[in-house]
Amino acid sequence: MVDQQLLKNFQSQVEQATHIAIFGHDNPDGDAIGSMLGLGRIIEKMEKKVSYFASPKASKIFDFLPDIEKIQTEFDYSNRYDLIIFVDFSPYARTVFSAGKYDYFDSKQLIVIDHHIGDTPMHALALKDDKADSNCEWIFENTKHIWSDYYDSQIATYLYMGVMTDTGNFQYDKQGDRSLRTAADLVALGADKQGLTRHFFGTLQIEQLQFFNTVFPRLVQHGPIGYVYFTPEDYLPLGLDKEQAGGYLTAILQKIPGLDLILICRGEDNTIKISLRSKNPAMSAQKVAESLGGGGHFYASGAKIELEPGEDPLERLESLVQSIPSLLSYPKKSS
Repeated sequence: MVDQQLLKNFQSQVEQATHIAIFGHDNPDGDAIGSMLGLGRIIEKMEKKVSYFASPKASKIFDFLPDIEKIQTEFDYSNRYDLIIFVDFSPYARTVFSAGKYDYFDSKQLIVIDHHIGDTPMHALALKDDKADSNCEWIFENTKHIWSDYYDSQIATYLYMGVMTDTGNFQYDKQGDRSLRTAADLVALGADKQGLTRHFFGTLQIEQLQFFNTVFPRLVQHGPIGYVYFTPEDYLPLGLDKEQAGGYLTAILQKIPGLDLILICRGEDNTIKISLRSKNPAMSAQKVAESLGGGGHFYASGAKIELEPGEDPLERLESLVQSIPSLLSYPKKSS
């Protein structure tokens, strides 16, 4: 529960601002985009200027959103912004726009709205709830009363998208009924539940099937833990972006019985970016990610491994996966 005085400060700062810059984290996902566009549309309806920033350009899976083109991938560091809002992230390191520009952001009035544990700039008004299943959930819970007159079906749809995608269509909500209650309220306000569900969970492209047929034979399973490794050379020739490829692969692998912890590993530029998904309450994806310097939530987390020059990524991944049972105090099983 957020302190009521913090919420009053939040309301006051937004309502007094004239030009607001809203930032999502690098490689924005559905929750970041839903938070940006949902909150931004509320503020726009107050007849305020809102600019949106995230880098790189969002995945093509979000092209259907009517306001997606408002999100810019370059920032001008202008003095015209009198309020900056970070959504779905806290530390400067999560946005490329801060690189070498900490002084600029330190000089600005800053609000951070986040549902992750992480460092927050000391001068920011921090509105954080790591018990929330999504950032959009927090935004709805804490704005539905103070700005109820501004809500419309499009805002409800943006926020529903964040709740739905960050919980894997309600498979990974931590508190059971909280996200479902939020979802029901958003549907009552006109959120396009059916359209969003079809788009994100009910459709696929032929190219995604081709990608899956290429990558699935690489799946390595050690008891309840499995991993698969791919590179841009596997999906770019098919016209897919990394979200279209990795997101679909994750959704399919999670359906395999007995595979309780999955590591979706994408190699690029001497790094391995790992998306972890758990469906076992005894196996924390977050704990594994944090051991690698990453983070996230119990059932869904992410991390990045920096490879040494000449290091074999598959050998590094095999070593990592072999270490997970002891890290989680989980019985190690033979392959």
